Amino acid sequence: GVSASGGAAIGSAISGGDGTIEQPGAGLAVSPAVLNVRLGTTATSGFAALGRLLETGGEIYGYVNHVGSGFSSSAVTPNQPFAFTGLISPVQLLDVTYATNSRTTETITVKSNAGDAVLATGRGVGPTFATNMGVHPDTTINLGSTSVFHSAAFHLILSNASADLGLNSPLTSLEIVSIELSGPDAAAFSVDNLIPKLLYEGQHANLPIHFHPTEVRDYQATLTIRTDQGAANGAAGQTFSYQLAGGGVVAVPEPASIALLAPLAAMASSWRPRSSACRRRRLSRGKLVRDR
Repeated sequence: GVSASGGAAIGSAISGGDGTIEQPGAGLAVSPAVLNVRLGTTATSGFAALGRLLETGGEIYGYVNHVGSGFSSSAVTPNQPFAFTGLISPVQLLDVTYATNSRTTETITVKSNAGDAVLATGRGVGPTFATNMGVHPDTTINLGSTSVFHSAAFHLILSNASADLGLNSPLTSLEIVSIELSGPDAAAFSVDNLIPKLLYEGQHANLPIHFHPTEVRDYQATLTIRTDQGAANGAAGQTFSYQLAGGGVVAVPEPASIALLAPLAAMASSWRPRSSACRRRRLSRGKLVRDR
């Protein structure tokens, strides 16, 4: 046979010929395994099928050229040879297992005198937590100065920015496991219920954060969002925290109240007491009399 890259023989020399590689009368048939693994979970397994097309004639020889580091299988190792001879050759089913902790793509490839092929592909996939542009975890969300006993709000948009699979799949879905407020002034802040809590690729949800001071001073708290990113679906995964800040200030009268107070102030400034010589008049029994 003819050797390639130190691997097993590919093809066979034609008997009595000049040593050229024999061209098969049928092509290599491969049904590859596609193994997507959710990051933070255990390995996944599948079967790859290797065989010859149904046409008769020709022998196919080859070997396993490359096995990605994330694959494990007793049936597939580098430089492992295979051959399909005779009129009927059975299909080889190869059980392969793939595991990874990173977003990567690895393959198992084979070479043969009928061509090269990918026998299996493994990928690490998962959700990607994201929020409003410019609002990153571990930064401060400042809700500004708010009059005491009044309220202010900030809308934090949570999203799943993953585009690993391009479809709704539990392999890349993002679940918001819990939302917590903590810190010295946690009572001055509140959040609404998040709907939905499960976000598929490209989906988002609105999380309103409210600030309602009761004193004239500065307030601080911590917002912690727990997700299943980097873990199995619904399990405790990565957490993302934000610092919340706000200031309580003296309440300013509403414009409508100021408009009502203005005429009263004008009347008060123009009023003068009358002299003691003035007499009030009153009507008694139909007659006008003077007070004494």
